[in-house]
Formats: sequence, structure tokens, C-alpha cells
Amino acid sequence: MSIIPQIQAHMSNITSQWYGIERDSSIASPDWVRIAGCKSAMDLHRTLPAQNLLKGCVISHGTKNVNYYLYPTDWSKKADGVTASDLTGTDGNVCVRKTAPLYWRYETIGTIQRIKVSLLPLPGFVKSDIWNYSSYEGFKDASNKLCSFAGVLPTTSVSETNFRTYARANGAGYEQQWYSPYKELVYLLIMEYATNNIQKPVNANLTAQGYKQGGLGNGVTTAVDAEWNTYNGRNPFIICGTSDSLANGSGEVSAVITNFGGAGVNRTFTVPRYRGTENVFGHIWKWTDGCTINNLADRREAYIFDNPANFADGTSTGARLVGLLPTDTGGWIKTILFGANGDILPASVGGSSTTQFCDYFYAPALGGGWRALLCGGTARSSADAGVLCATVGNSAANPVTYIGSRLIIQ
Repeated sequence: MSIIPQIQAHMSNITSQWYGIERDSSIASPDWVRIAGCKSAMDLHRTLPAQNLLKGCVISHGTKNVNYYLYPTDWSKKADGVTASDLTGTDGNVCVRKTAPLYWRYETIGTIQRIKVSLLPLPGFVKSDIWNYSSYEGFKDASNKLCSFAGVLPTTSVSETNFRTYARANGAGYEQQWYSPYKELVYLLIMEYATNNIQKPVNANLTAQGYKQGGLGNGVTTAVDAEWNTYNGRNPFIICGTSDSLANGSGEVSAVITNFGGAGVNRTFTVPRYRGTENVFGHIWKWTDGCTINNLADRREAYIFDNPANFADGTSTGARLVGLLPTDTGGWIKTILFGANGDILPASVGGSSTTQFCDYFYAPALGGGWRALLCGGTARSSADAGVLCATVGNSAANPVTYIGSRLIIQ
């Protein structure tokens, strides 16, 4: 009896082991439809194996090695659940580690866009390597190294160019937040909740099908600008590690800022967390390296550097042209460039805070030359903010009180 049919059935089962989401880019709803390679693979939306690769850890200083993992539900302990951890920098940088490679595929058929992910190297899927993403917004220590420590306020008023230097001062493989790992984190988040509207209220209940629902809440985005300016000149005010009670989990934690609204007037903010990554949007803008925009008189050309060795400001040498950004000076993101690489940069505006991609694109007038990419929004951004919120209004050399970065180790 021929074993060919058995082999074919086995191969078919392997190649169907992916899950993902799809949406019609022509409709207003921000929600995606969950899809999978076969009926049984729909269970992957319940078990979320790709998202479960994200684990809290401490990376030894100057290396890419895990000093120790953190207990999934209590980061005050190491992985054994007994031994105390130290998240203040003594033991290394606190990160969320993607513990195995992932394989991605992006498809466009007419107006239908699809995002697929697998833990297996399936045909047509592109590999994404292991990385460590800083749990906290970046802090520059006394030795001018960009770090991820609890108990400090993140560093701002530093240019993208200098943050790059401070990140690399740690050693080989250290960069500030950059485009490709950020894009992957964004898609893991969007895929888990099957929506672009990540500011939906937190909802810990599963759907009838056993899927995640809701979002991460408002985030640190509800500050009154005049109050923030008076309080501390629009500098950071959320201490790194504020949401650590959620450990490897997702959701939000309330933080009361004393006298934020004036003497004796306290304000409460909700600090979002996604699987160990705090303030993935809001609070302060984050420089996102590896992307540069040529702001010409009649168009905005967006370039991506896939290799960190080629990162540079004010040039497209070593980068790929991914498309044109909207020429508008601002608007709610309606469509993204997407394409074969799933690029998350805006392609058009005209949506709203609850439709299409739900986040805002800020841009200066055309002309003026090269600009850098900032993501996430700030404490005053309100509904504009989110993981897809972007601005190209700043040059890479321009330090601002409400612009910081993060650390990525790969």
C-alpha cells in the first residue's frame, strides 16, 4: 500500500498550522476576523502559542543572555516562584523575551488583508528571530547607557541619534526601539484582540468561542495639556514598573499622580501593559529607529532599514522604499501601507477614533526634508493615541521633553 497519501496528509496537517486575522480594508469596522489554516487550527486563537512566547526576564548587562526568567504571575520572584528578583538594574535589564522565532505571512487579495503567523517554517512565511523588548520605557543611566529598570522615570529630551548611541553603548545587539520588532509586537497585540482599537476597555472575560476581547483601555493619554505643562513641563511622570503587578499579563493599573492638577488636586491615570510591556502606547512618544521619511515638496517617501547596521538619519542609503505616506497635515488613519511586508505606516487618513485603524497620524507641512518616526502618542493625546499612532514631525536630531525611547536586544 502506497504511503504517499499518508505523507501528503501529514504535510497538509503541518502546513495548516497557522492562525491569523483578516479584514476588508474598505469597511469602517476596526475589527478583524479570526482565521486559521484549518478548522482544528482555530484552537490556536484560544491557546495563543505565538503570544505565549513572550516571557518576562532579566538580561545580563552587556550580553544578550538571560540572567533569569521572572515568575509569570509575580515579577517580584524569579521563575522558581521563591527567590527574590531585582528589577532595579543590579541584575540587568528587565525585558520581555520572545523565546523562539516566529514565521509571518502577509497577503492582500483585492481589499482583503490577511496576517498569518506560525511557530513552524511554513512555505511562503518569513522568519522573525528572537528578541528582547524592554519592559519599561527607556532610562539613561549615569554611564550613558539606555536601560530598562524599574523605579525610575524614563529619560526624554534626547534625540533619536543620541538614543541610538546610548543603546549601543551596552554592547553588540543593543538598539533603541526600532521598526521591525515594534511592528511584530503590534501585530501580536492586534491579533490577540482581533481589533485595531486597542483603546477599547479592558475586558478579562473571554468570548463565547474562548477568544480574547476588549483592549488595553485609555492608557496614559487623558492628561490635560495645561496641567501637564504646569506640573513638570510635559516631562514623564509615570514611574517605570508601575504596572508590574500584572507581571506577564495584560491590562491596566491605576496610578495616582499627586498635585498633577494643581496643589491638592490629584489625577488618576491608567497604565497599560501588554504581556509584560508597559506603556506600549501613550505617556511619551517613543522614537522608532530604522525608519526615515523624506518630507518632499509634493510627497512623503517612507524608507525602512531592515538591518540595524545600516541605521542612519537623513538618508535612504541601505533602506527600502516602502511607499508614500499621506500628504495631509494630520488625520485618523484609514489605511496602512501593508503590502508583502505588512508595513504598519499610514497610507491614507479619513477614519475616526473608533473606525478603520482608530489612531492618529500627525505630520508637518510638506517640504523640510528628512524626518524620523515617533510612535504611540503622549499623555495628552487622548483617543488619538495607540500602537499605530504616528508622527513624522520631528527630525532625528530634535530632543523634546515628551519624547523617549525603549531598548531592544537582539
